Amino acid sequence: MIAAQTGHISVHEAGAIESLGHKVFELPQRDGKLRARDVEAAFHKYIVDGNRDHMPAPALVYISHPTETGTLYTRAELEAVTGVAHRYGARVFLDGARLAYGLGATKTDLTLADIARTCRRLLHRRHEVRRALRRSRGLPD
Repeated sequence: MIAAQTGHISVHEAGAIESLGHKVFELPQRDGKLRARDVEAAFHKYIVDGNRDHMPAPALVYISHPTETGTLYTRAELEAVTGVAHRYGARVFLDGARLAYGLGATKTDLTLADIARTCRRLLHRRHEVRRALRRSRGLPD
């Protein structure tokens, strides 16, 4: 799972994710947000690593909107990040814990329709994250 260094899943719940045999790849963030170029670099680093068969593969990109620092993704930022993830066959999950705040915010052009189109699934409970991770690996719930 790829997540921002400040992401809730990284900071507060990483132990739960990693206890299930998954790895949280923390990426640098800017104002709490992932940047497409950093997500691209993470996938590329994995692909070109000669030892990748012995390493966990990044299969999910985790996004919080609003972020844990209170910033908001724009439509273009979300499309760029999700576009990279989808090119590499990864799933994208947007944590729905603060989603109502993001949808009610006036300083972003991102709508629920944009999120549904680009992310495919919203997560707002820990058990849903665990289930999604297991499914991404072809494991039973």
